[in-house]
Amino acid sequence: MKTYMLLLIGLCSLSTLTAQFQVDATYDAINQFATTSFFKEFLEAKRSAEKIVTKFKRENLSNYSEEEILLIEDAYNESADYFNTVLFNIKRDMLNKDIRKYMTQFPDLYSKQVEYDLVNAKEFYANTFQKTLREITGEEDPASFMALLPQLIKYTKTAFQLLQNVKAKIKKFNEGLIDQYLIAPYRFKKWDEITA
Repeated sequence: MKTYMLLLIGLCSLSTLTAQFQVDATYDAINQFATTSFFKEFLEAKRSAEKIVTKFKRENLSNYSEEEILLIEDAYNESADYFNTVLFNIKRDMLNKDIRKYMTQFPDLYSKQVEYDLVNAKEFYANTFQKTLREITGEEDPASFMALLPQLIKYTKTAFQLLQNVKAKIKKFNEGLIDQYLIAPYRFKKWDEITA
């Protein structure tokens, strides 16, 4: 009886250790993905765009009519939504079994789609927020944001190639994990969420 209990305790301990290892491996995999140069550049682009809004709110609100401020706010929010859509599409694809399989088997092709989405987001930003800001304030949007985007696009392929290395672990990614590691830190804030 004593041997049976020891065996049962040993099996339970082994099961717990195996489960903990799988959880740790999953966190490690999503952390590897979230710390690629692609996400570092995405974060820099996000911070740069938000810094422009902060500067405008801090220095210029009293110089413009409410209508002009609303035009700039709407242009920023629409541009932020465009970039956030890139993240939300990645999340959606990681949660879809068939697309996740495609991502790991053909990272080059998948990264081309993400690159295309980023180029569209960049053009939308330039033709919406940047243009509206320039037309109303007469100032150019600092080049730092637009300068970051080619780097971001360049790193897309590398980020998604990493998924090939962690494809067994990517199956364990869930919505909460993706939200915590890939959405929350990198999502462009809305105008009202940015403080001056």
